[in-house]
Amino acid sequence: WATWSAGELTSIFLCDGLGHGADASDATHAAIAAFRQHAERPASAVIELVFDAMRSTRGGAVAVAELDAREGRARYSGLGNIAALILPPDDAPKHLVSHNGIAGHTRRRFQEFVYPWPPGSLLIMHTDGIGTSWNLDRYAGLRMRRPDVIAGVLYRDASRGRDDATVVVARNGTGQ
Repeated sequence: WATWSAGELTSIFLCDGLGHGADASDATHAAIAAFRQHAERPASAVIELVFDAMRSTRGGAVAVAELDAREGRARYSGLGNIAALILPPDDAPKHLVSHNGIAGHTRRRFQEFVYPWPPGSLLIMHTDGIGTSWNLDRYAGLRMRRPDVIAGVLYRDASRGRDDATVVVARNGTGQ
């Protein structure tokens, strides 16, 4: 995973290379290099450029969340099985949409979706090595903890154990 930031705009990129081992690692490194080169572009354009950069690799699942604190919006584009959601402070979770496919191999539409990103919201993105049945409300006060603590608890308690796993958590603002 990688991030890019300029003022109140932050992009978070996550890739899960297909399979395991050196070839999966090579696919992820190609994706991250493309993200870093083009991170200032809109989310759907980043995914298309990452897709092209992964053509010579085994491919993978990719997603980028462009978080604009100034406008209170998140733009999201994904391809494959990266799970992502926004947890607003006083509302139901918003599950972010990714299209089916494998970056570098199965070309689909590169579409960007826009979601509210109010102050105090959490963005949680994770690979398929993390189960999807977790619920932060099962942990008293966890939602108010630092993003790295939240990611660590999800990794500890929701990791499937049979696959590599990555969890990234970001918060809009520093207030509790």
